[in-house]
Amino acid sequence: FYQKGYKATTISEIAESAGFHVQTFYRYFSSKEDVVAEIWHQNYENFRSRFDSRGKTAAIDAWRQYVKDSAKSIVENSKPWGFEDSSSIPVLTAECQRYQDQYRALLADGIAQDMNVNVANDIRPILIACTLFDGNSMAARKWIGKSVVKKVYIDSLLRVVDETKRILNSLK
Repeated sequence: FYQKGYKATTISEIAESAGFHVQTFYRYFSSKEDVVAEIWHQNYENFRSRFDSRGKTAAIDAWRQYVKDSAKSIVENSKPWGFEDSSSIPVLTAECQRYQDQYRALLADGIAQDMNVNVANDIRPILIACTLFDGNSMAARKWIGKSVVKKVYIDSLLRVVDETKRILNSLK
C-alpha cells in the first residue's frame, strides 16, 4: 500500500511482498479489506500493550506518546498509509470499526481511572476518549494524498491531544 497506494495494489503484489503465493494469501485473508482489518488489529494490540504498561502515566499522556510514536513511523513515507486521496480510503469493515471502538473503550477506561470515576456511570471519560481518538483520526485524514512534512504532521496530531487536555484543565 505504501508504494502503490491501496487501490492500485493487487492481492498478487501483497502476497509477493510478503514472500508467499496468492493461494497462501487466501488461506488467511479473503480480501484487501481483511489485510486492513489485520493492520488495525496489530496496531490496537500494540496500543493496548503499551497502554496497559503505562504505570502511573495519565491516560491522555500515554495516548499522546502513542500518537507521537505512531506518527513518526508513518511519516517515513510521503503519503500516509498509501492513500492517494480521500476517495481511495477503503470502506472500513465491521471488524475495523470494532477495533476503533476498542481503542476508544480502553482509552475511556484509563481516563476514568485517572478521574477516579466509574465509566459505566459517568459519560465524561468516553466523551474525552472519542474526542481524542476521532480528533486524531480527522487530523490524520487531512494529510491523505499530500506530501508530509514530518514536524508539521506530527504537530497537527499532537495539537488535538494538547488542546483537548487544555480544555479539560480549563473546566476544573
